[in-house]
Amino acid sequence: DVDTLDLINYLIEDPASKAVACVFEAAGDAARLQALAERAQQAAKPVIIYKTAVGEAAAAAAQSHTGSLAGSSQAFEAAMRRGQFVQANSLAELTEMADFFAKAPAPQAAGVAVMATSGGAAIMSTDAAASNGVTLPQPGLVAQQVLNECVPEFGSARNPCDITGQVLNNPKAFEACAQAMLDDVAYGALVLPQVTASQTLAEQRCSVVSRLAQASGKPVCIVWLSDWLEGPG
Repeated sequence: DVDTLDLINYLIEDPASKAVACVFEAAGDAARLQALAERAQQAAKPVIIYKTAVGEAAAAAAQSHTGSLAGSSQAFEAAMRRGQFVQANSLAELTEMADFFAKAPAPQAAGVAVMATSGGAAIMSTDAAASNGVTLPQPGLVAQQVLNECVPEFGSARNPCDITGQVLNNPKAFEACAQAMLDDVAYGALVLPQVTASQTLAEQRCSVVSRLAQASGKPVCIVWLSDWLEGPG
């Protein structure tokens, strides 16, 4: 008589839990799900959900497995948006998201800054932001001045910012631009897509990013894009 929603409710109340990760086969009671969402918001505790059984064959397998009705994907996604849950698209993404949200402080502004050494990575981030309803406001005057000074002409001194690969020769420019964006009140978080994840560069850059994140009190999300070539970041 204990179901998934009961377990999530328990974890929301558990002070040792900083974020809740959940795999759903079926959505369950819509009213209870919304009540759970409200409690999670009051507790400022992120709930990350990976929904399985989204296809007809998988839904049929879920019914034979647990006796549950998987329901329509559209209805479930609507419930996710209304409840402000975080949706994961795979089990690996679920665990990575839960780990991130357990460490990251809640953002104090809705805007997100993106800074990459690759124009392509900046464009992919813009697409992801648009599809998830994330705003990418342009930097304020102070941050804009720093970007103008540090970003070469063939880059993009805006948000998303393409600082180009030249920062490999001038690491201070990377730090200055990241600092300027974190200092901007329009941004509640900074996303750093990394197209080069060599061990040496990772150690150098992560120590800088960690220091900036701790000093600003804002979440900084590093996205590794080169796992296939250089191994896990």
